Amino acid sequence: MIKLENYGETENLKLNQERRKSFLDFMMLYYELQLQGFRKPKSLEILQQLF
Repeated sequence: MIKLENYGETENLKLNQERRKSFLDFMMLYYELQLQGFRKPKSLEILQQLF
């Protein structure tokens, strides 16, 4: 787990491809649980390729 003391530190955060994919998967799950009717974006496959 990564702990940041302040938001400004995020620009120095380095994530490998596996962690970026895990983060994206986590964000999709979070929105699915929090927003009723949320559907994964059609561009999710493209986002995964970029990440």
